[in-house]
Amino acid sequence: MNSACQEGCHGCTSNYCHMCQIGFFDVNGQCDKILCIENCDLCETSTACYKCKDQFYLLGNTKNECTSNFIAIHRLFKIKKGCEDTISNCVVCENQNVCKECKDGYFWDGTKCEGNFYFNF
Repeated sequence: MNSACQEGCHGCTSNYCHMCQIGFFDVNGQCDKILCIENCDLCETSTACYKCKDQFYLLGNTKNECTSNFIAIHRLFKIKKGCEDTISNCVVCENQNVCKECKDGYFWDGTKCEGNFYFNF
């Protein structure tokens, strides 16, 4: 950044900004800071976060929520990752010991996701 440029400006000429940095938007050659979602440190738009504040993490790919570490891990465990680490073949778990939804072809038998067995008679 040129030392003569204002905060948030990536390149300027005579106090006119040609390109604003991430987290700022251009208003007639001036860079204004974007007001953003809660716990976001740097925004792409007013509803999309680029970087969350320390101790907060983006949840999923939507970039619309910065959340604390505990909540992020819990949600990702249940929604994104499933329960594979603790319950084999589980997609959605109630807790580390109970599966709410097993992978296709499997059913919850009360203790684990069991594969469907087909018998020919």
